[in-house]
Amino acid sequence: MSETVEESGVPVQDPDKRADLISAIGEARLTELLALVPAEIQKVIGAIEKVQALGAPPPPEVLEALRREAHGLKGVAVNYGLLRLSFTASAVQDYCRTLGDIDLLRRKLQECSGELAVLLDRS
Repeated sequence: MSETVEESGVPVQDPDKRADLISAIGEARLTELLALVPAEIQKVIGAIEKVQALGAPPPPEVLEALRREAHGLKGVAVNYGLLRLSFTASAVQDYCRTLGDIDLLRRKLQECSGELAVLLDRS
């Protein structure tokens, strides 16, 4: 799991994907769409907090709900070229199989949210 979460050197957003998206929909529309992503991150953080509140091992249905939320977030991240967020969402999905360090994943999602805020401020 650590190599999935440890993405040092990976840009927050793939510059080629960003350029393609700007070409296709324009920078203003891309910024509008990216502004919706923090809410999606919060959904996954909420699902993680639910898992944490229930303790280990979490019930299968709670893990499945977390996996679904993470999968949706990963799809959004891939579509917008948000590389670090994609890696982190994938690691959350892996957690559902391995029961790794869930607190680390929550912190990484919060970092991704902060990185996205910086990205939006530059837009």
